[in-house]
Amino acid sequence: MKNKNLLITGAATRVGKAIALHFAERGWNIALHYFKSPSKAQNLKKIIEQNWVKVTLIKADLKNVKQVEKIVLLAKKQLGTIDCLINNAALFEKDDISNFTLKSWNDHLNINLLAPAILIKQFAKHASKKTTSNIINIIDQRIFKLTPLFMSYTLSKSALHTLTKTMAMRLAPNIKVNGIAPGPIIKSKRQSDKHFNKQVKSTLLKKAVRVEDVCDTIEYLINNNSITGQVISVDSGQNLIWVKKMKKNNFKIIELKPEKNTIKRTVFIKDFIIHEIIGMHDHEKIKKQKIKFNIVIDINQNTLPNEKDLRSIINYEKITRKLENLVKTKKYNFLESLAEDSFKEIFKDKRINSVKIKIEKPDAIKNAGSAGVEIFKNRNDYERS
Repeated sequence: MKNKNLLITGAATRVGKAIALHFAERGWNIALHYFKSPSKAQNLKKIIEQNWVKVTLIKADLKNVKQVEKIVLLAKKQLGTIDCLINNAALFEKDDISNFTLKSWNDHLNINLLAPAILIKQFAKHASKKTTSNIINIIDQRIFKLTPLFMSYTLSKSALHTLTKTMAMRLAPNIKVNGIAPGPIIKSKRQSDKHFNKQVKSTLLKKAVRVEDVCDTIEYLINNNSITGQVISVDSGQNLIWVKKMKKNNFKIIELKPEKNTIKRTVFIKDFIIHEIIGMHDHEKIKKQKIKFNIVIDINQNTLPNEKDLRSIINYEKITRKLENLVKTKKYNFLESLAEDSFKEIFKDKRINSVKIKIEKPDAIKNAGSAGVEIFKNRNDYERS
């Protein structure tokens, strides 16, 4: 019996790798798309070849339309007609309406939506007319539980959800189009173990999603001849999270109020100057530059300051020492990176509710008073990131 052929984007790592191994073990030939992980792709190829199936590697930047347009044809040239396309690759970076950039917007939409659309177009053009083919789009459970966070990412995935539905309508009956919306499956690079475990425990089933569960669901959708246009949440019930309080079998509305004795204070550090080398240009590495910090910190505190205990207030001198230590030890190229590390240090104090950091290089640009960055974060956003 002839092996079937599968094309997976973003297949060198994480969920894409698991999908590739799952189907290779079941006799599928695999076309592995990758971009930034050549060594991992090569290692995966060697592992898959142990299953006596064909493997081909396809390197392409999904932000480059011309490269994306060649992926399906390259896979077909190496393996033959592709029976299943899995749009797995994705960009997942944090932004919102207050700080998104044109680059962030375009990168998310190009990788998470335009690239899958082009691949679907090419796949449909070259799909078999004699057998049923499949397209599986890996989406995200957050499309069913919207928040304003990760704005560009969420919009791109919501649009991919719509693309899944409309392409099922357009490409039937020869091609089935479905999607998977995973939940907490593998810790992201920006997550701590503590944050990931907290996310897992907040799901209805109180457990992480296994990659095997995603792979099994994909296999189910491929093998089921009666399902198209569906997006299945494989998320331990994460998209159904709700807050409840029960009393004598009746639901009671909970009104959250601030503690009566909570004292709100603002602490600021103004025009704190450090002289150090910072920047990536050659002229910036010759001599130390003036780096100016302005920091505004909002705190919630239930007690009044104790005149004999420095710990009863926000110790701004301790904060400035930490900032000075960061600048002198890490040798930053970008003020943005310095700002992110500054947030990490400042938010270690659990009383701190929000922080606004402004970092400037007054001598950076000729004929300009200053150049720099200003970033605001509250604790909830910081801990989610």
